[in-house]
Amino acid sequence: MPDYPAGLNPADVAIAIALSLVGFLACALVWSTGWRKLVGPTTDHPAPHETGQTTGWRARFGAPPLVYNRVDLIVVIACATIGQTVYLFLTRISFDCDALTFLHMARYLAEGEGVYLPSRAPGYSIFLIASGQVAFYSFQGTIFLKSLIGMLTPVLIYLTLSPINRRLALAAALLVMASSIAFTYVKAMTPQHFFMLFIALSFYFYSRYYFTGSGRYIFFALVAALLSIFVRGEGLAVLAAMLLMLSFRVLWTRKDIGKLAAAFGVLAIIFLAHGTMRSIILDDWSVLTSTTNWSGRQLFLQPYFIQANNVAFVRSNLLGTAEPDEEPPILIRPENGPESRRFRDAVGAFYEDPENYEYLLPLLHPEAVWGATNEIGSADSIYHQLFGQFDGDAQQIADNVFESPIQIYFDNLWPLFDRSIGRTAADNLFRDVALEAMAENPELILSMAHNASWYVGLDLFGLLERMVGTEPTRPMIRRLGLDNYLNPVFDGAACASNGLPGPMFAEYERDHFKPGTEAGGWALATLTQLQFLRVHVTVLAGGIFMALWWSLLFTRHREFWITLGIATVLMVGVVSSANIPGERYEPGTLPLVIMIACGCVHTLLVFATRLLGGSRHRAGRVA
Repeated sequence: MPDYPAGLNPADVAIAIALSLVGFLACALVWSTGWRKLVGPTTDHPAPHETGQTTGWRARFGAPPLVYNRVDLIVVIACATIGQTVYLFLTRISFDCDALTFLHMARYLAEGEGVYLPSRAPGYSIFLIASGQVAFYSFQGTIFLKSLIGMLTPVLIYLTLSPINRRLALAAALLVMASSIAFTYVKAMTPQHFFMLFIALSFYFYSRYYFTGSGRYIFFALVAALLSIFVRGEGLAVLAAMLLMLSFRVLWTRKDIGKLAAAFGVLAIIFLAHGTMRSIILDDWSVLTSTTNWSGRQLFLQPYFIQANNVAFVRSNLLGTAEPDEEPPILIRPENGPESRRFRDAVGAFYEDPENYEYLLPLLHPEAVWGATNEIGSADSIYHQLFGQFDGDAQQIADNVFESPIQIYFDNLWPLFDRSIGRTAADNLFRDVALEAMAENPELILSMAHNASWYVGLDLFGLLERMVGTEPTRPMIRRLGLDNYLNPVFDGAACASNGLPGPMFAEYERDHFKPGTEAGGWALATLTQLQFLRVHVTVLAGGIFMALWWSLLFTRHREFWITLGIATVLMVGVVSSANIPGERYEPGTLPLVIMIACGCVHTLLVFATRLLGGSRHRAGRVA
């Protein structure tokens, strides 16, 4: 370990001081505004902007006032400032090979250097440029801006729900902070924090439209949802939910049709502008109407090898159709259907040309190969097992692609398909092959449902084991553990040392080896306890979500909750079908689950209060 001075990282201290100042100024600003009362469609009185009672810029632009209680909001801001500062000191900069791809993209967009990666949406790379990584060769601007996002997210959640009920809004904001999801990834150089911001913004603006009736917020809500797609693809779930429910509301009420149409036009312009840029860079106009052309490939990976162990578990422990020690099944086979046979024929044709794989010989370092086993001990033997042992027989290599699925084969093949039939057609082919595998192996659907259960704190396989009466081998709730972003590996696969400029690598190294972050250190011990709290918040919120979601269908604001619910279900479905469960996807899902859970509890409290005879029930009052 490098010999660094004892004590806190000075960069962390400087950012913490800045965050404290921002938090203090925000609290002072909120305190100076006085008490806000509930306005808009949830009361019998018109909003001030509708009666001409507002002054200044609100009168000029007609902006409806915010709905909040200043004590509540100050509590949220103060807790967010403290929480984000704590995580600033506890966590370390996490820079893996995924992070390197975003930095490469940022350098390409800013300087024309680096590498343009068509599989990456440009939103986060633009954020890296704006935060100074490219210009100043420093992580600190990015960490500071991500810290502000972590502080802002609970505030947005409070303001999203406060028009319904101040206690509901405060409870949701506090639970989001207790889960730590708003703070956890402040130093992960991947898009989690940035994506979470756009999800929170989109529902904040949707709430503003729903509760004030001001059509301008249609535009803001949809643009925020669209921009989330340019950060992470699962943002499509939020955009789809909002488009559906906004269209329904506008057509039903016959109001704001022009504003919705204008918003559609702006969305189309932004989307096509991005597609045009990609098409010009890639010299492939088939990508005009897509963002990454990667969803089909990501779906292909699930039956190819990612979900194979889950399918084996279903067959052995739940269905009893396989032995427990049986090898994971091969799920993608040429006999699955016509697209799978077409895929197999194309693979055989590619490997007729040895140049399509011989370049890999010097590149196959065992420590950089995801999925390499202990039996593969050298670069020569990796290459030998995948290609060399077949002495140039293309058809045998193609058969081994199916019989020995591994990431190396996939990474070697998808560029060949891109060059052969184009990126869009290639992505569609990968998707079709995956769908044929799912049709032939329906256990994959159960595996994805198990993945989805993880995001509400459950372990579906563990529950099903107890239901079918087999000997339980899994718990009923998800396991506790620190993910790779909270306990990062230093310079994994040498991506940091090979890809970072000298000043950035020095910052990365200094932060990684700061006191307390070593095995058994106070920082890791504290993170473990906080992660324990996060899992329990997830289990609590997820259990309420699963058990009481129906109650929201009987609320006054069911349309608002239905929109939130559709977006949540779609997003969980997307991330569950695209990979194994992981904390890296929770910034987009957990805040939504917590908001819905709080809404369920609030609904039942309102119902109970009314049932007990309170005509003016306290649960419905805001201030």
